[in-house]
Amino acid sequence: MIADEFAPSELFNALSENDKKRLFSEGLGVELLHSGLAFAVPLWWLSVDQEKNPELRNGSAFLVDYGWGTFAVTAAHVFIEYCKAKRAATGIGCQLGDVLFDPEARLISCHPELDIATFRLTESEAEQINKTIVMSEPQNWAPLNPTVKNFAFFAGFPAQTRGLMPSGAFATAPYFAVTPITSVTDRQIGCRFNREKSIDFSGGGLPPPGYNIGGVSGGPLLVPTLGRRGIYWRLAGVVVQAMMGDLFEQIVAVRAHYIQSDGQIG
Repeated sequence: MIADEFAPSELFNALSENDKKRLFSEGLGVELLHSGLAFAVPLWWLSVDQEKNPELRNGSAFLVDYGWGTFAVTAAHVFIEYCKAKRAATGIGCQLGDVLFDPEARLISCHPELDIATFRLTESEAEQINKTIVMSEPQNWAPLNPTVKNFAFFAGFPAQTRGLMPSGAFATAPYFAVTPITSVTDRQIGCRFNREKSIDFSGGGLPPPGYNIGGVSGGPLLVPTLGRRGIYWRLAGVVVQAMMGDLFEQIVAVRAHYIQSDGQIG
């Protein structure tokens, strides 16, 4: 795999808005959405309080392997919320995807200021979760430098879609979208939604303005690179905030360069 296989994003950005919409509507958009969704993993916990009332909470996560073994990544505030629930509960159970998981016992690093937390996984756990892993390959990729107007993908699991099945299994529906990058700093990436340019791929209509997607924190922000052999994903950041109002909708991610190859943050 060679570097010149990758089409520069400027080629896409140079298209007219009508041509961009046509390209996405004719199959590229669906391919991007479903390919990117394969990275997102739900992280949820069920706690029981002193009155024996159950409470189901969740965040989002994804898996990374930079050559030192697979680890999970989420937002630090999701992990902190779990820890608070654990301290207050008479009992608690947690799952990462389909795997029973104790975040405190597996913690590699938690950086509240940056809002990123990482956790060790065994090879068998990663296989059981069965999600696409963000890899460091191919080695000749240059460091990612997100740019305004390039498009990115994010995915996560909103709290309002979560629930328990009659069998006792957790259930949730993902929220995912391709969106332009509208702001970049050394620390964060912002993606503000533009409903005038939104495309409904499902046929069920777009979510209403202000649709609450709280729970997507910890999900991946990915930048697709298009080449002759298909789509290649590069990790841009960790989603840490979703601001959804009737007049302003935006997600914010902390840039991925803070995540080291061994899972340490800084």
